[in-house]
Amino acid sequence: MSDHDPLGRRAFLQRMSAGLAAAGLGGCLERDPPERIVPYARQPEYIVPGVPLFFASAFVRDAYAYGILVETHEGRPTKIEGHPEHRASLGATCPFGQASVRELYDPRRSTGVRRGHEPSSWPAFLREARGWFAKGRRVGVLTGPTTSRMLTDGLARLAARCPGLRWFVSSPVGRDNLHAGLRRLFGGAFACHYRLDRARVVLSLDDDLLFVDPGRLRHARALALRRRAELDPAEALRLYALESFPGLTGAAADHRLAVRVGDVPGLARDVLRGVLGDPLDDPWLAAAIADLKSAGPTGLVVAGPHQPPQVHAMVHAANQLLGAAGRTVVYTERLERQPEGPEHALPALVTAIARRELDVLLVLDENPVYTAPADLGFADALAGVPFTAHLGLYRDETGERCRWHLPLAHPLEAWADAAADDGEVTLSQPTIRPLYDGLSAPELLAALTDDPARGRDLLERTWSDRAPADADLAQWWRAAIHDGRLPSPTTAVTTAIRGEVLSSLLTEHVPSDISSPDLALAFRPDPAAWDGRYALDPWLQELPRPITRLMWGNAAFVAPETARARGLQHGGGVRLSVGDRSVDAPVYVLAGHPPDQLTVHLGYGRRAPAAGVGFDAYRLRSAGAPWTVAVVAEPLAAGDPLIVDRHRGDEHEHGDEHARWLPRGEPAHLVPPGLLPASMHPTRPFGEHAWAMAIDLNACIGCNACVIACQAENNIPTVGPAEAARDRALHWIRIDTYADARGEGPRWRFQPVPCMQCEHAPCEVVCPTGATQHSHDGLNDMTYNRCFGTRYCANNCPYKVRRFNFFDYAGRELVPLDLQRNPDVTVRTRGVMEKCTYCVQRIRGAEIAAHREGRAVGPVVTACQGACPARAIEFGDLARPDDPVLVLRQDDRAYALLAELGTRPRTSYLARLVHPNPALRAAAPPEEE
Repeated sequence: MSDHDPLGRRAFLQRMSAGLAAAGLGGCLERDPPERIVPYARQPEYIVPGVPLFFASAFVRDAYAYGILVETHEGRPTKIEGHPEHRASLGATCPFGQASVRELYDPRRSTGVRRGHEPSSWPAFLREARGWFAKGRRVGVLTGPTTSRMLTDGLARLAARCPGLRWFVSSPVGRDNLHAGLRRLFGGAFACHYRLDRARVVLSLDDDLLFVDPGRLRHARALALRRRAELDPAEALRLYALESFPGLTGAAADHRLAVRVGDVPGLARDVLRGVLGDPLDDPWLAAAIADLKSAGPTGLVVAGPHQPPQVHAMVHAANQLLGAAGRTVVYTERLERQPEGPEHALPALVTAIARRELDVLLVLDENPVYTAPADLGFADALAGVPFTAHLGLYRDETGERCRWHLPLAHPLEAWADAAADDGEVTLSQPTIRPLYDGLSAPELLAALTDDPARGRDLLERTWSDRAPADADLAQWWRAAIHDGRLPSPTTAVTTAIRGEVLSSLLTEHVPSDISSPDLALAFRPDPAAWDGRYALDPWLQELPRPITRLMWGNAAFVAPETARARGLQHGGGVRLSVGDRSVDAPVYVLAGHPPDQLTVHLGYGRRAPAAGVGFDAYRLRSAGAPWTVAVVAEPLAAGDPLIVDRHRGDEHEHGDEHARWLPRGEPAHLVPPGLLPASMHPTRPFGEHAWAMAIDLNACIGCNACVIACQAENNIPTVGPAEAARDRALHWIRIDTYADARGEGPRWRFQPVPCMQCEHAPCEVVCPTGATQHSHDGLNDMTYNRCFGTRYCANNCPYKVRRFNFFDYAGRELVPLDLQRNPDVTVRTRGVMEKCTYCVQRIRGAEIAAHREGRAVGPVVTACQGACPARAIEFGDLARPDDPVLVLRQDDRAYALLAELGTRPRTSYLARLVHPNPALRAAAPPEEE
């Protein structure tokens, strides 16, 4: 999979013309009334060429939203920023949200309506569909989980037109087990919201809540705040993690143990017993439970969404007994609006098709042909429905099998609504006219009911009841769209454990398809592809995964001891068999992985709209055991090559661990960044500005948001799997990962490494053309048109942060990918060095604005700093005595990377603090020398 598909400018214009010709629909689909074209010489007063505009919108993953700001240049969205006033984002983003702007311009997106393999049009579809979506027809609709009231209102109107409509829900990596556990414990449809900002002790039972939880951005910020260096050790948060696969939460933990996924239910029961006061045999778990009980209402226990419902019931029973309900965990009514129960699940849909109970099936932005468990045989069953239609961004595996494929408008092209994880209603607005002939799901449902309302009309119709009675409705709506959200106070509910549930949880057996001697196979969503919906995005595919640093594909992960026992080799192959189904996968031997278990990530092996990288793990999944199954592993002589980012801390050429850490409350003994070793270079005095960066490793969780934000901001191209395998990826910032195998086992520390912007830069003195020079404000500037690629500077850089552009990747990008480029940043051609510039375009823009307005230069926010959910990155001016970055450089935890070389870097670090339990101190790593 690569960007270089054969879609040139001529073909793009032909498709656009066909789309415009097919857009002559009736009034029900007319997007805008005819308007006069105003010459650009009389431009709107709010558009200034070269000055970006920002629009509030939302990024939605698996039903839940967080607020974003979309940066546009003359009508082109180019960058995603976090919405600083949204409770779920707090101004930050995740890698998926950052990459959504790249998805908008993907040349492989569906460009028009298709009937089978033939191009068609919306009027042709509606003419045929109206006969099928009518009274007397047995209609089924398949969606994913949703919190959209617009969508549910549209389905209600369609149900009124088609009585007996059946709504099915596909949730490949959803939270059904969590909701089932809460229903069993409390007897209602509830949702839980974790408040780490109020917690002192947290125990995670196989829950990577910093990655999979809808409140992941808020959790990262809260974790950083509750671990501030100035906090007393008795008040700082301590995190315990039991993990069946190494994740961000385990890497952030003060104590971590690798456990087999099938052992978690038994451990959850031990936690509940321990909270009730029973003695425990496991000293590690006993110490964690004692710590939890001492924390009381400030304690919290969480469990992964893939764990069985009984585990969630036990975990939240423990929270109730600790007194955490209403404090560190808040319960509300369930936010998802789709129906519950097995009669609405995917197996029920397959059964209904087999019984010929459906005449029509409408699939809205889902891909069940690819994501459905293999034993359901959904692809074959789909042929039994007389009329099928698929609405999606791509003509994917499901779109190819349906009678009609309909193009979906991208979220950045459409009006929409969704709820954040705490219930805040978040609104989306189009930031560009649709590039292709697509509709949103609510617009399609309106068209099927002959409703002439358009996207904004549907949104206003849905939420106007929130307006105050005395409000000017037009003004109120203008403010709501400007803010990107509606006032949504969180309404907590009171919960109580039902009857005999507690005693039954302590005694009943948790069913499992895996017995103790079996080799377990665990399924997980992928850090880049998720459930497969992002598998086509090269930005995400080329992003090194946390901890493993794997790119462009998936693998079968296994512990070293299991690999030795089963004859598996790192980089070799393995055939995984579940019943009569099997797949071949490359082997990745991963320290810190639990023994007697293999883990595979979903979302790869895609077949449409293009052949994808990796293997399809869905082929081993079954409806009865979607998360864990017994597997037979047969070693193979060779497997697909693993593409791994080689810039890893444990393979660093200096042979040392530079991501420093310290026990909380003990002296630092670190070399400060202000140390000035002897140098042959003259010392440069500070000018009017002296830009610098400080990165707090105590806050960094290694989520990669900074890496992909830098890529979006600075027009960094992807190089594809072949060049990435040659270590030619062009990221300007990398996340070095250090693994410490002492004590309880591997624990990981992350260190973002941009250009150090050295005051005595080794790269500058060796450049024969003067392409790299020192600016007046302390930056290592790159003059691209002087560089002809000697690579002396890269060889002389001890930090290895310079990237050589081997090919003209930007020139190969297809229309309309070039529309995403930031006009403030040079688009580089082949044969030049690339590196971090501290977002110099933002610095110069701030200086120009300050000069124009006659004021001092205000704070400058770099792309990596703005995206970081933990606020681990601080950027500022050393020439200002009160600047936060200067304060951080003077902290006891501050140090410079390779300061002994005399490079005097402007980028400094603050050491991570660990907070081990004194009762387990013997298992913690010794103090850093």
